[in-house]
Amino acid sequence: MDDRCALGQWIHGEAKQYSGVPEYGKLVQEHKAFHASAAKVIEMVAAGKLEEAKTCVDKGEFFDASLRTINAIRHLRTKVAP
Repeated sequence: MDDRCALGQWIHGEAKQYSGVPEYGKLVQEHKAFHASAAKVIEMVAAGKLEEAKTCVDKGEFFDASLRTINAIRHLRTKVAP
């Protein structure tokens, strides 16, 4: 399910040309974890656990997964950008 957003479409499409670069694999992994974390937030909201969801987004697992994904993009970029 991590191939439906714009970033996922790029990762699983055009960016596959970088699949031989270890940073690409890390990005795939972190992006997948980001989506798993987002799904948990949605489940929390659906269960009425709004404060728990807010905490997760503001400084919890979702926040951390977002930062790891951003950092993985940056690391890949430094390896493949001219």
